[in-house]
Amino acid sequence: MTIQIKGRIPLTIYPTFWLFAALIGYVNSLSFIGTLVWIGIIFVSVLFHELGHALTALSFKQNPRIELVALGGLTHHEGVSRLSLWKQFLIVFNGPLFGFLIVIAASLLLQVPSLAQGMVGSILSLLRLVNLFWTVVNLLPVLPLDGGQLLRILLEKFFGAKGIRYAMIASLSLALLISFFFFVTQNFLIGAFFFLFAFQSYDLLRKTRHLSETDRNENLREDLEQLELCLQSGKKQEAKRLCEKIRSQAKEGIFVS
Repeated sequence: MTIQIKGRIPLTIYPTFWLFAALIGYVNSLSFIGTLVWIGIIFVSVLFHELGHALTALSFKQNPRIELVALGGLTHHEGVSRLSLWKQFLIVFNGPLFGFLIVIAASLLLQVPSLAQGMVGSILSLLRLVNLFWTVVNLLPVLPLDGGQLLRILLEKFFGAKGIRYAMIASLSLALLISFFFFVTQNFLIGAFFFLFAFQSYDLLRKTRHLSETDRNENLREDLEQLELCLQSGKKQEAKRLCEKIRSQAKEGIFVS
């Protein structure tokens, strides 16, 4: 059953999130109680991470929403206009930052003798370990991880549209190397994940082979969105007019490929 929580930052939790969290918990604990503890830690960690993205987007007058899915979380945000690259960078960066804040908080709590003992101490230690591991992995410059998104934003800032493709090439290369390493060391699950990331980077690279500076034009993007709305509502003449307008302004790039 999908859980939907309305509010300033709507939250949707899909059943597959609990399923995968339980699977991870059982594999790592081999006990019912341990599985429940892992589910709780994964839920808190992923939600707090996504809140880092969402709250930053909210501060930039965006409308964020969070989805917890099979392999983690997703934060979507929409606004009146496209955000500048430095704002996009902060939105992406603050997810891992919030994860690191959990590491700091858990470390401070473990300094309290009464909290460092027994079940509470074990949970805090596991919470710290999980968030430290995930924060480091998530900052690897591999798409679609946050590190890959940060690299894409930085390269786009310095190299424009070419920078986006440079980020995909770097992501593809690194993901293949990491995947190969884990396969050789017989960590097949992690290797499979990074091989999937490599394939996704390759697929994006193939689909954006015609990417150019034209595709970063905000006016053309708005016209393209309007074109899609016209097609959906059956306004064929208006759609034709917008199509001709887009093709006349866009001499190259994805818009005309």
